[in-house]
Amino acid sequence: MRQIQIYHGPHAGTYEINECHDECIEVCRRASYPRQDWLVVPSDLAVALRVEDLAGRLLREDILCCDSSLVSVLLQSAGDMFSWDDVENLYSDSAEWTAEQCIEWCGDHGEDLPEEDLDEDKDYRLEALRETVRDNAEPAEVYEWWRVTKWLMEELRAIGEPVLDNEYGEWWGRTCTGQGIMLDGTLQAVAARIIAE
Repeated sequence: MRQIQIYHGPHAGTYEINECHDECIEVCRRASYPRQDWLVVPSDLAVALRVEDLAGRLLREDILCCDSSLVSVLLQSAGDMFSWDDVENLYSDSAEWTAEQCIEWCGDHGEDLPEEDLDEDKDYRLEALRETVRDNAEPAEVYEWWRVTKWLMEELRAIGEPVLDNEYGEWWGRTCTGQGIMLDGTLQAVAARIIAE
């Protein structure tokens, strides 16, 4: 028996689980209710538990150390070793976004929506929304630099997180600070993508 903490969503809480094997969570109960009977896990809770479990493993095994001071100093130096031009995903890439994602981004960033008629060609409207995001996007603010494995860097790159990859190593540019990494939701996004594949 072991515990898994779910940090986000409708199932947030700490769970005790018995596993039939790594991929199948059979029964669980909330750790805060030790007298509660063991429950057969509904599929949405089973997925949430697997995501959190994998995210915890990514934190333990693929995030190597905090290199914030080192990378910040090297990025500020005039040398050729590190450059902001080498940091990928600093800007939002709306090329594959849906209209809903673009509208949400515009609302979050106080940008007006394009004035095209809602009844116009959907492809034209979607491209206008994407262009609004591209034209108004500001670079992500990286607060911390974490050395990560090459594999995790590729996964972070795939979900649009800032990454720096050069001959000296691989780093993730964390855009949150002041809380545990598991509270960001970034590793859960990587884990959910892996589980969905």
